[in-house]
Amino acid sequence: MSYAVAIEKQSVPLDLSVELEGVGGVVGLSPTVAIRNAATVNSYLDWADNTFKTSGWTNKFGSMLGVGVGGYQRTFDMSLVPAIVAGMALAAEYHVGPVVVLGVTIVGDDLDLLFIESVGADMTFLRKLATNKLVETSGNPGKLVLYDDNGTTVLKTWDLNDEFSGAIVPTVGTPARRSAGY
Repeated sequence: MSYAVAIEKQSVPLDLSVELEGVGGVVGLSPTVAIRNAATVNSYLDWADNTFKTSGWTNKFGSMLGVGVGGYQRTFDMSLVPAIVAGMALAAEYHVGPVVVLGVTIVGDDLDLLFIESVGADMTFLRKLATNKLVETSGNPGKLVLYDDNGTTVLKTWDLNDEFSGAIVPTVGTPARRSAGY
């Protein structure tokens, strides 16, 4: 599965479910999880010092705790890992077994992708888009300019054309400037 994770959230539950067909959840296992920088094939988190490494891990595979009915979990505290930044993708790689349960050998791997986002930055931009000074100017193309909170620093600029890809012309009585909200 894939998850969008807000970097502001910091703690992320990593969950694994192990079941046997016709039996249900399997308890008493010792699954592990490794966190890989998904932009690489070999840079894994060392749970011992919370750094990403390509070799020399003290604890590459973090143990997971049973939470009942075949569910296992480990909490991943992203605030302890300074290398994690918004825009990063992490792969949580789970492993269990081999172990024999009721005469059946259980062995398996699973993977979750965690996409790290900054919700705070996105929300701040949306607030500015909704409330800050916005100015349209004529031209080919015309411009639409969003200003930062101070009203003078340009935050974002868009090119504008009419519906036929023509120039934007000034028209008396047509709104073209929005002040900051108050």
